[in-house]
Amino acid sequence: MARLDRLAPVREIAQIAAAIGREFSYPLVRALVGRDETALKHGLAQLEQAGLVFRRGEPPDAVYSFKHALVRDAAYESLLKSRRHQLHGQIARALEERFTAIVASQPEIVAHHFTEAGLVDAAIEYWLKAGAKAFSLYANEDAVRFFERALTLLKKLPETRDNLERAVDIRFQLRNALLPLGKTDRILRSLDELDPILACLGDKLRSAQYAAYRCNHHFLIGEQRRAIEFAETAIRLAREHGDRDVLGESLYRLGQSYNALGEYRQAITLLEQSLEFDADVPRRDRFNQFTIPSVVKRTWLVMALVECGHFDAAMNHAKRALEIAEGAEHPLSEALGSLSIGHVLLRKREIEAAVSALERGLDLCDRWSLQVWRPRLVSDLGVAYARSGRTKEGLDLAQEAVSGAELMHLIVDRAGLLVRLGQVLLMAGRIEAALKLGQQAVEIAVAHEAKGDEAWARFLIGRSCWASEPKDLDESEKQLDFALRLAAECEARPLAAFCHTTLSGISGHRGDQVRAREFDAAAAATYRELGMRPLPLDPTG
Repeated sequence: MARLDRLAPVREIAQIAAAIGREFSYPLVRALVGRDETALKHGLAQLEQAGLVFRRGEPPDAVYSFKHALVRDAAYESLLKSRRHQLHGQIARALEERFTAIVASQPEIVAHHFTEAGLVDAAIEYWLKAGAKAFSLYANEDAVRFFERALTLLKKLPETRDNLERAVDIRFQLRNALLPLGKTDRILRSLDELDPILACLGDKLRSAQYAAYRCNHHFLIGEQRRAIEFAETAIRLAREHGDRDVLGESLYRLGQSYNALGEYRQAITLLEQSLEFDADVPRRDRFNQFTIPSVVKRTWLVMALVECGHFDAAMNHAKRALEIAEGAEHPLSEALGSLSIGHVLLRKREIEAAVSALERGLDLCDRWSLQVWRPRLVSDLGVAYARSGRTKEGLDLAQEAVSGAELMHLIVDRAGLLVRLGQVLLMAGRIEAALKLGQQAVEIAVAHEAKGDEAWARFLIGRSCWASEPKDLDESEKQLDFALRLAAECEARPLAAFCHTTLSGISGHRGDQVRAREFDAAAAATYRELGMRPLPLDPTG
């Protein structure tokens, strides 16, 4: 500060530059300083000679930066509060009027200056622009930060209807940025804040979208009955308002929950209905939900179709999803398309092709930080690696999937991920560990009424008991019979065939060749009809 005091004639230039930031351009300072260009160049040269700032390039294209943050802070703190507000307002207006490229590429800079100027409405507008831009670039953590800044400022304004509507819409945008990061707790807090606002507004469309988002949240945390209630509310409100987008989304979210419950036929019906409401293009709607809805819906439809053994239909939807995503150059949707294809191939036991598709999907997930889908991709890839002989890599990935889902509180995936980790452990010969995971998965699945996951968990227990030494044939048969009944209820034909294969082995081991042939024939018929490769009788295969 002492050096600045000794340069009193150019102190004002240093203060204006400090208000701009640690780095400042000659053209912007020139737009703000009330003196001729010769005097400005001389003043900046003095600051440079005094060692307070560095310069890159020559005026009028020069860019300057303060040598130390403390120098910039000292110059800024020497400004009266009223002068700071005035300067930030002038900087923001100058950027709007003369530096449109900066405004377009870095709206958060303009938002910051309007915020510091105390111009709340303008600041909110630019924080929202910054959030939307970051979200479109998959910079979701930045988007979250910018949307939260907008919400903080909005609380300073009167609770007019317009501001209450903005409070809802911004929280929707915040939710959409939080979702790819798997921040389920923060999503719930944000949505909870909307209850009194929506009750006050009486806005059917926003209430329908809110109900659809609440449905998705309860789906993710494994509360499917609660999710279904919200989905049905969303569907009713969307129909009353006549909004096709929200209606299609709500049908798809309802389908997700029925899929999680193992009611695959109902899930397929709902998901197919939801596709009737979408164009195969990215959509940025009024709630800033930048998605390709038909790709996401096809992904879930593929999951349900695969469980029922409709592999041709599933692969057609999976390929169409990837085709749409690639045509739109939309990385999130490309990752989902790759997951869909890999999932179909994995269940058909076409391992090499499955690995290729899943690796591509995982690369996209990591490149674009799409955390919420990562556990499913990693888990499937772990199983595929193990089946191709890369057991250690498969085990690492399967364990990573479980821990990743736990960090994000993705309870809906927990039982299925434990089953797939157990399958990899079984292939690695760690039978006791696989058995324990199967038992854990049963407890979780039963608690959440997830019949499909329970069936797979009991199948894992049955296979583990069959693989143990000595073989626990009674427990294996008991669990496989249970899994077979659940598979029949869910119409999960591939799983039923796997149960038949193992039950054939148990019957043969007991010397009951008649039953063994019956089970084997039932499994073989299903494998032929569905175009699947048979399950090896050896659980470690």
